[in-house]
Amino acid sequence: YADVKRTNLPHQEMHQHAPVILVSAFSINPESNGNNSPSWKLLAQIGRFNPLIVVTRPIYREAIERAVAADEELRTMQITWVWFDVNSIPNAVRGARLHRAWWQRALPGFVLKQKLSFDVVHDMSPGAIRTPSRLWKLGKPFVFGPVGRQRRVPKNYLIHVYGWRAWLGTELRWRVDQILQSRDRALHNSMR
Repeated sequence: YADVKRTNLPHQEMHQHAPVILVSAFSINPESNGNNSPSWKLLAQIGRFNPLIVVTRPIYREAIERAVAADEELRTMQITWVWFDVNSIPNAVRGARLHRAWWQRALPGFVLKQKLSFDVVHDMSPGAIRTPSRLWKLGKPFVFGPVGRQRRVPKNYLIHVYGWRAWLGTELRWRVDQILQSRDRALHNSMR
């Protein structure tokens, strides 16, 4: 699924020589107060100073269009919205993490096929540490983040509040993540 909506607004004075930024935003819902909210706010700030090409999923299209229509400053920004998703893995059936990993894997090819013109790439998808972007393959300057990462929960807190079983499960997950992340080539390439 691919659809490109170009917002052809007059160039603002500050955008004349500003680099065009391609933004990868797997999950960016302006109406959410969860993980999507910081990405939306960051996007709005970057858009004040640079023209943007934002690649996100069509599931957020209506919410984004409502937010842009309601915000005069957003309407004056030079933003091209590109709607992209991978239809071969239903999100509800396979899980969000697998869906995001598949989306990230397919994204560089999609961007190249669209022949989009940009100077910098910025991946601002939440939870990116476990399923890192592969947009570094495009050969442009690459910004990775903000990056979510599971922090180690203090043992005494977990045991006292949730018990030994919860602590053991959390500790095991944290240790496995550390091992996997230390060997993840895509993660290392994203963070170079």
